[in-house]
Amino acid sequence: MSFIAILGAGTLGGTLAYTLATRDRVRAVRLIDPASGVAAGKALDIQQAGPVERFNTRVTAAGEIDAVVGAGAVVVTGPADAPAEDWQDEAARTLLKQVAGLTRRTPIICAGASQGPLVASGVQQLGIEHARIFGSAPGAFVSGLR
Repeated sequence: MSFIAILGAGTLGGTLAYTLATRDRVRAVRLIDPASGVAAGKALDIQQAGPVERFNTRVTAAGEIDAVVGAGAVVVTGPADAPAEDWQDEAARTLLKQVAGLTRRTPIICAGASQGPLVASGVQQLGIEHARIFGSAPGAFVSGLR
């Protein structure tokens, strides 16, 4: 797997990047957020912890959505400018449409607790294959199956 792309450098995105890095099971994690300074700061903090916590996963950041190209998986979390929230409504659908267009077969995981409707609209409105998009929360998983 080339790298895991995490869309959103909010609380969940940063925590997920840190957890993936410390487990040392993927070579690279890329935090992607329009607030690229926040994403870069979190990526640098995590990367600098590597020698102390003994992991080799490379953590980088990007500010543009096209940074998902080549990812082994894309995880949708929440934006840095609203760190405790998930991507919501039209902004979330637009983001998901862009990701689906840039990555034709890459699995998309909607990791936020309230992203069940996003998974459902990804399948129903955007035509993303139901086997390709799913959520980590029970409601999101059920929406993806529908």
